[in-house]
Amino acid sequence: MIKSDAQLTRTKAQIDGFKRQLNELEARTDLPEEARKLLLASNRGMIEKLAAEIHEYEDAKGGVVRLPRLTSPRDLGMHLVTFRIAQGITQGQLAEMVGTTRQTINKHEEQEYQLASVDFISRVSEALGLLPEIMVKHRRLEVRQPALA
Repeated sequence: MIKSDAQLTRTKAQIDGFKRQLNELEARTDLPEEARKLLLASNRGMIEKLAAEIHEYEDAKGGVVRLPRLTSPRDLGMHLVTFRIAQGITQGQLAEMVGTTRQTINKHEEQEYQLASVDFISRVSEALGLLPEIMVKHRRLEVRQPALA
């Protein structure tokens, strides 16, 4: 996932590099045909993957957020990054909002908040205006929760 304009620039450069390789591979006749086809498919696959990441980032910057359902607390970090981007908040601005440094936000975003404390994640969520609704399920027990007001 692209998390900044700097990463966006690097991703676009990567696509250009894969496209150059693709053109070179298409012109080569010294490779066995099967190997050439595999290399072409690999480059096309990387271009498609990176283009999808660019599209997702640009959508988020435009305020369009598409999120899959959270099935694990581990998924939350990726969503925090997407919400920050969609709201046009920089890492530096978020850092000020939660009382930390831009470097700390950058580190946590790179790790998708996997090593952040629950308190830190709560502060970031609150700063981004997220009001999580938590549904509890258990594999063997029936869990009853009160209705939301």
